[in-house]
Amino acid sequence: MSNLTSPRETKLNAGHDYTAIINKEDNSSGATIIRYVTALITAATMSGSGHTLSANQLCISPEISRRARLKNSETRVLEEEDLQDLYNELSNLINASDEYYEDGKISNLAKMVEYIVLSSGDRSIRALQLVIDNANKAKSDAVAETVKWIGYMEDQKTLSSRVWLAADQLNNDSPWIRDAAALVLADLLLPYTKPLLLAALESETKQHIKHTLQYALDNLEL
Repeated sequence: MSNLTSPRETKLNAGHDYTAIINKEDNSSGATIIRYVTALITAATMSGSGHTLSANQLCISPEISRRARLKNSETRVLEEEDLQDLYNELSNLINASDEYYEDGKISNLAKMVEYIVLSSGDRSIRALQLVIDNANKAKSDAVAETVKWIGYMEDQKTLSSRVWLAADQLNNDSPWIRDAAALVLADLLLPYTKPLLLAALESETKQHIKHTLQYALDNLEL
């Protein structure tokens, strides 16, 4: 992957042109790039929604990392009082779930989370991101199940938020959750996710997840 210098303008065309200035130090692993491309993906999915984002709004500094977000996520929940109830409800569902999750079969957990998302829209996805940031590692299977089925939902109103959620989880510490995110993006096959898939493929260490990412990239070329 070619190096990105600071600053560099990157444009995505998805019905509209969105420009983001990415300030980034070189990272040979490619993992850090995911955080920056996620901002572009979010912008592109807003195409046709009436939203416009300026370059300054998409400016991301290299200091903003997953570790910093993990540290501050609880504070953000308390500050955003409108998310507190959703956060508690989603957190309780995931932590209490003790199902056996089967491929191709929607679980009770997924059904309940889907209902919350359909009822509360983008706010529930923001709350879910905070829940995932603070989730116990022992519940990685439940989180992965949630990410996977939320991604599979047919709901155009929350598409942007759900793509963003899946994209962010490609950098998760848990291979189960990364795999779920890769499956979601492979299923959606959105052309503007290609830079993100390429970055994830370069940094991924698990072969089965690499196969899923490559499958998505191959299908984007068809």
